[in-house]
Order: sequence, then structure tokens, then C-alpha cells
Amino acid sequence: MQTSMSANKRGLSILRGIVLFFLVLFCLFPLVWMAFLAFRTPDAMFEPFWRNLSSFSTETFVSTLQSGFTKSIWNSFLAASISMIVAMVIGTPAAFALAKWSIKRKYIWKWVIQLLRMAPPVGFAIPLFLAYINLGMIDTLPGLILSYVTFTVPLVIWLMWMFFSQIPNELMEAAWMDGSSIWRSFLTIALPLSTPGLVAAGILSFIFSWNDFFFALILTRANTSTGPVAVMNFLTESSYNWGGIASAGLILSLPTLPVIFFMSKYIVQGLTSGAVKG
Repeated sequence: MQTSMSANKRGLSILRGIVLFFLVLFCLFPLVWMAFLAFRTPDAMFEPFWRNLSSFSTETFVSTLQSGFTKSIWNSFLAASISMIVAMVIGTPAAFALAKWSIKRKYIWKWVIQLLRMAPPVGFAIPLFLAYINLGMIDTLPGLILSYVTFTVPLVIWLMWMFFSQIPNELMEAAWMDGSSIWRSFLTIALPLSTPGLVAAGILSFIFSWNDFFFALILTRANTSTGPVAVMNFLTESSYNWGGIASAGLILSLPTLPVIFFMSKYIVQGLTSGAVKG
């Protein structure tokens, strides 16, 4: 009986492993195919690789790096990094205040924050565009960063609020009774206990800004064009540079891959925090 049960468990584990393998393969296929196209010569772009093994070349990838696309990548990195830092600096203390201070109807603010985060970006497009024209902020990096901060701050507040709410109030009150100031208890107690939330909020804020296409398309021009928008430069009315598109997409994917692989534990903890009480 035990032998039969162990055999069934072993068979179930093998089946689960096979399913997971094909699921991962299915998810990675677009990235692998994009890398495959990025290193093919233009004349053999869509030919089966086993027919001509000499058709692989780094020419398209190198030409993409040597073009103006690198400037757009730098703009994306600056906008994503600065907006992430600003959102964390603003959103983290705000989340701590909402979680630990006695504020009337503070849970209404939680719903307002969630609504801001869930609101479709297209609803903000026209007001932002008109305001930026009047302020002279079109095609400026600060203007792009400000638009990203508008959406990343609610995300940071929402995630960090859940983490700070899990810290026992008795722990904070004991620190205050010992003479610790609010800022000191926030920096020395609340932040270290909420490290997974900080990492998750920072990563998600960076990825949101890094992958943004909508706001960058509307609010930027040639000087501050970001990577996702610059990919359109490989498209013309008469032809498509598939190798350039693939290499540009691969370059855009590279910064996020290490983050996902090495920080996935913190992302899961940050997103599932507060889901189970007790």
C-alpha cells in the first residue's frame, strides 16, 4: 500500500515537472525567438536556422547599439530610476502615516489611492498634455518623470501600507515611550521590518516606468524619447526592420531579467502581504 502511494506521488511529481517545463518553455519562447531574430542576417531573417548555420551575425545588434537607440535607453533608465526614488521617498512615509496614525476616515484614502492606481492612463493624457504645453514641459525629462511619479506613488503607498499595518502597534508605542522620535522609529524599526515590501515596491515602480510607452509617446519628442518609443524608428511606411526591432526589444528586456530572477521572492512577498490574517 505504501509502495503504491509513493509510486503515485512520484508519478505526480514527474507529471508536475513536465507541465511546468512546457509552461516555462511557452513563456520564454517569445524572448528566445526575439533573440534568434536579433542575431540573424537580414537576408535569412525568417529562414529555418538549420538550413544555413552561417546566417547568424552580430551586425544588426551592433548597429542598433551604435544608433541613437542607446540615448533612448539612457533616457528610459534615468526616468525609471529617478521616478522610482521619488516615489519611494514620498510614498513610504505616507504609507507609514496612514498605517500607524489615527486619521479620521483614513480608509477612504486607501480607496482613493487604489482608484488612482487603477485609473486608465488614457484618462490623464489630455489634461497632462495641455498642462505640459502651457508649462513648457513637453519633451523634457522632468516632465516625463513627473508623469511616472503620478502613478507610481499610489502603488508604493498601497504596497507599503499593507506591510506597515502588519507591524504591531505595541512595538512602535514601546519605542516612542523609550524616547524614540517618530522619524527614528520609522527609520530604525518600521523600514527594516518591511524590507520585502520596499524591494517589491521599488522593483514594480521601476518596471512600470521602464516599460511605459503611452506617456512617453505623448509627452516626449526626439530629445527625451525612451526605449519603447524609439523602437518605432525601425518601422517605416515601406519596410520593417525586423532585426532592429528584435535587437531593440532584447536590449529593453535585459535590465528586467536579473531583477525578476533574483528578486522574485521579495516581489511575491510584497504582493501577497496581508492576504492572510491571523
